[in-house]
Amino acid sequence: MPFNRLAEMRAGVLLWLAAYGALWIVIPLASNAGLPIDTVEIVAWGREWLVGLYRHPPMKTWLMEIAFQTSGGWLGSAYVLSALAFITAQLAIFAAIRDVRSRSVAFAAVVLSALIIYFGIHLPQWNANIAQLPFAALFTLGIWRGLDRGGAHWWLLAGLAAAGGFLSKYSFALIPVSVAMLVLYDPWMRSRVRWVPALLAIFLMLVLLTPNALWLLNSPDVAEHSMAANDRLHLGGWLQRVLSPLSIIGVTLAVSILPAVAVLFGLKAEEVARDDGVRVAKLRALFGASLFGPIAAAIIIAIATGVMIKDHWLIANFLFIPGWLLLRLAGDRATVTWSNRGAAFVVMTTAVIASVYPLERLLYYRLAAEPLPWAPLLRADALADVVKAKWIEGLRAAGLPETTPIPVVGGNGWAAMVANVLPERPAWYEHLDPALSPWVSSDMLRRDGIVVVGPGDTAPLRALGLCRMASTDYHFANTPDLDAMTTQIEVFLPAGDCPNG
Repeated sequence: MPFNRLAEMRAGVLLWLAAYGALWIVIPLASNAGLPIDTVEIVAWGREWLVGLYRHPPMKTWLMEIAFQTSGGWLGSAYVLSALAFITAQLAIFAAIRDVRSRSVAFAAVVLSALIIYFGIHLPQWNANIAQLPFAALFTLGIWRGLDRGGAHWWLLAGLAAAGGFLSKYSFALIPVSVAMLVLYDPWMRSRVRWVPALLAIFLMLVLLTPNALWLLNSPDVAEHSMAANDRLHLGGWLQRVLSPLSIIGVTLAVSILPAVAVLFGLKAEEVARDDGVRVAKLRALFGASLFGPIAAAIIIAIATGVMIKDHWLIANFLFIPGWLLLRLAGDRATVTWSNRGAAFVVMTTAVIASVYPLERLLYYRLAAEPLPWAPLLRADALADVVKAKWIEGLRAAGLPETTPIPVVGGNGWAAMVANVLPERPAWYEHLDPALSPWVSSDMLRRDGIVVVGPGDTAPLRALGLCRMASTDYHFANTPDLDAMTTQIEVFLPAGDCPNG
């Protein structure tokens, strides 16, 4: 049985994760013409190296920019980054379980993660949810080993990971808060806390969070703007206060079914462990706190406010389902082996989940009543070629050198797509709103001009003295049997005369 041989190998978990990560790099590369819209925006924001951002904290943009620059500007690096985030998280969970049980048990927990659909079809979409994964697992590993082994460096790892997770998504704070409550409540854990390194870890976390915290204090309108723009964060009525918590409970139960089936019917438990099981129970409790604590908080928030919690907002918590289930259902076993039917179940389920991704894209426009601007199926390079041609046409009309690079592309997500693939990589002026893109100043626009892609109020550009020097409509070629999407391209430049109004 290949799974059992991999479990016995020292590098078996690395081989499994490398294969699984490669699967979820190749599939989106083969299935998508462009990046998911969340990732498109993150690439565009990454250029600015922001300390704060109106939509989530900036860690996702920092990591994306590092991957983008390291790969020489390859947009596919977003898929690699997501795979690496998942692999890092799984290695941390593997290491934690390996402390209390055999390699076969730790390997099983990693394999079971492939049965959670969110670590399949959602994985290629690099965003704040995926960015949390390595920090969530590393935080739990740091706390566990700080308690179990006592080394100061493990407490510092926990502090670093907590800061990284919080800078990935503010709701990440529910994980360390839940774990801290457990540690202070549990006598075994509380007695093993090394308070000096633990307090140093908290201090380190606060220091790392200070720049973003100061940015938030100096930008009081940011949170309000972000919440207003997200219709999911609006207060709901009694029906939403019932449906939202039920959906959280339902999703959590649903994603737990396949791993539970694999543990119960696919794993053969070998000899009973000879230890007293205390350390296994404490590690399981840490996994449970990271899983159930934030979910319970989300349920309470949903009941109190009626906010409709999106299922994929809980991905960082679902990370702990396989390990918790395994230690709950087979934690008293020293080793486990995969049965033939168990291995076949994992392979077949993974194949089904993997097939959903390209199948969804294949059928998307076939089933749509009208063309839809879905970012993964829109070719940014074709649109960018037209934008570049119109820019040169505008430069000629304004009497400016044709070699002048495009400084800014303004508009919606389509504008970000263009900004990401142009060789000069211009700034993205999101929705032509200076509140959303403070790095684009009026002086910059007045001096260098802008290309507008998509709908937007261009009156402020004219008020700056810019002239529309070229324009055209661009037709997205989606599928042969549907009418193409259309967007407008307008070039605004400083000029003494405005021939196009």
